[in-house]
Order: sequence, then structure tokens, then C-alpha cells
Amino acid sequence: MLLFVRKEYAVQIASGVKTFEIRAGSRYRNIAPGRILSINGQQRVEVTRVERHTRESLLAALPDWAAAVESCYPDNPGPYFVLHFRPAEEHAYNTANGSTCRPATQSAISQRAAE
Repeated sequence: MLLFVRKEYAVQIASGVKTFEIRAGSRYRNIAPGRILSINGQQRVEVTRVERHTRESLLAALPDWAAAVESCYPDNPGPYFVLHFRPAEEHAYNTANGSTCRPATQSAISQRAAE
């Protein structure tokens, strides 16, 4: 799933300072630990924990984030989800014929282009 976040938050996520994202709406209800998310299409994170909140319980649980919640979701009643994550490791994927493929890295792409 692709998540778009503000540039300042994407930088904090990339540096490991910010390890969660707050989302509003029922479309996030099926996200579970182990799910890989793409942050702005630039980096991948693995969900480690998901908390479900009402607006009131979210503001009580994360009072330092009240201004950000008000800014991003001024009139949204919820539900709210706090997605905790860590940087995703490179995962190997098994194909139907049993072979393994890995996501291409930038160095592999550059090497192929040079050939």
C-alpha cells in the first residue's frame, strides 16, 4: 500500500526518528503487522503494530500530535489508526515455478543499463 506523507515526515521516517503514521478512515482497517508499506514511493517500511482509536482516544494517547491531527483531519470523526513500523528488509519472493526473485536495487538497475 502506498502512503503519501508530508515531506518533513518522510525525512523523519527515513532517518528512523518517526516510527509511526496516523491515518483516518476505515480503508486502513485491514492493515496488520507484517504488511509492507511504501512511503511516498521512496522507501518501504514493515508494519509492526496497529492501534485503532476514536478521535478522543487518539488525542489522549498522542497529545503531542494533536495539532498535526487537527491540521490533517479537521473534521474527520475516525476511526483512526496508528501504524507503527520499522524499515523493511529486502524480501525474497517465490514465484509459481519455485524460483526466487528479489526487488531490483538501484545498483542492479545501473549495472544492467551499463551492459
